[in-house]
Amino acid sequence: MSQAEPGFPGPRRVGFAAALRGELRVPSDKSIAHRALLFNAMASGEAEVTVRRPGADVRATASVLHELGAMAGEKPMDGGATEFWINGAGSTERARLIGSGGERLDCRNSGTTARLMAGALAGRGAASAATLVGDESLSGRPMERVAVPLRAMGADVETTNGRLPMHVRGGTSIQAMAHRLPVASAQIVGAVTLAALAADGRTTIETPGPTRDHTERLLGWLGAPVSRDGVTTTIDGPAGFAAQTFDVPGDISSAAAWLVAGSIHPDAEIRLPGVGLNPSRLAILDVLREMGAKIDVEPSATEGPEPEGTLLVRVAPQLHAIELSGDRIAELIDELPLLAVAMAAAEGTS
Repeated sequence: MSQAEPGFPGPRRVGFAAALRGELRVPSDKSIAHRALLFNAMASGEAEVTVRRPGADVRATASVLHELGAMAGEKPMDGGATEFWINGAGSTERARLIGSGGERLDCRNSGTTARLMAGALAGRGAASAATLVGDESLSGRPMERVAVPLRAMGADVETTNGRLPMHVRGGTSIQAMAHRLPVASAQIVGAVTLAALAADGRTTIETPGPTRDHTERLLGWLGAPVSRDGVTTTIDGPAGFAAQTFDVPGDISSAAAWLVAGSIHPDAEIRLPGVGLNPSRLAILDVLREMGAKIDVEPSATEGPEPEGTLLVRVAPQLHAIELSGDRIAELIDELPLLAVAMAAAEGTS
């Protein structure tokens, strides 16, 4: 623009950094952050969940838990982190959410919040119900895919033409059953898993393809009888679990920006500590290495539910072209725009 518009700074020149060297911590993985907040709210006891630079979606989950009375407060910390204080409402026998019923819970723009909350509310019991709402964008997204399996288990779930607002009332007795989902969705697996914690017996959830296992890892770490074997998740209910203080690891998709930058810059050495290294999220490392990137992984000796470690990226002599197709695209869906930058800097046609 030729001159500054009201409320915006004037034109700025974007310069070239002579070197990219140093250490930084990337924002926490929001998929794990959602679950850490919600699962601790369903657990027995209290916990502190630390999230680095929580975004709007994670804030939506925190807001919903506040409406339900499970969020005791929060405290800003150094480096843009926030420590959330959770009052778990479950017992050693059964996971449940507090709240008196009739709540109108605003999920804002977060599909993860809406779908996971539907499962948690379905197991809360028939005495209380809640309505999940969202902004205009979220209200246009499909919700029947999560409502259908919850109804099959005995929950009363009403969508609005298949979308939000969605009214959820737990059944008088949520039933354990075997599910074969038509789509491979970690959000749907998570929702059904949370409802199954209230069921008497074994629930199995089979998906047509692999999904991220953040739900199974975190619930198992908290002490719930939940496990994953291939594409099948197993839950033995009714079950409760204990709240645990947790520092959510960094998001590897956020780290990918620095991995690409460090690989194509002529003078770079960047350390990224505390990044989550879930095996289902490591395709970005494999692809960049295939292109010639110099990336080292230093695993951390953590006792949490997710593997994590430090990523060290150094300038690569020259990236070369690569061809991606099929299942690899699904594994890289969050990182494809950044990979396009790496491809543009690589030698040859990708």
